Amino acid sequence: MVERREPLVVQIADNLRERALSPMQSEVGHRVAQGMSNESIAKDLSISVTTVRDHLDRIYQKLNVYTRADLVKTLTE
Repeated sequence: MVERREPLVVQIADNLRERALSPMQSEVGHRVAQGMSNESIAKDLSISVTTVRDHLDRIYQKLNVYTRADLVKTLTE
């Protein structure tokens, strides 16, 4: 039996699109799912680390998750 599987990056993008996240929250969530640190995300998006943390807090609330690992699990399932 052949099973079609989407590349992980496509799966994450699809899951983010289905959520009620702002564009910047989606960008932050995508980078978290790729394993980037808050500092790397901040540098990549030209925002402060505090702003990354604020976006993560809002993402956690919207998706009802409590940790970075929970977020990644939610986005990759």
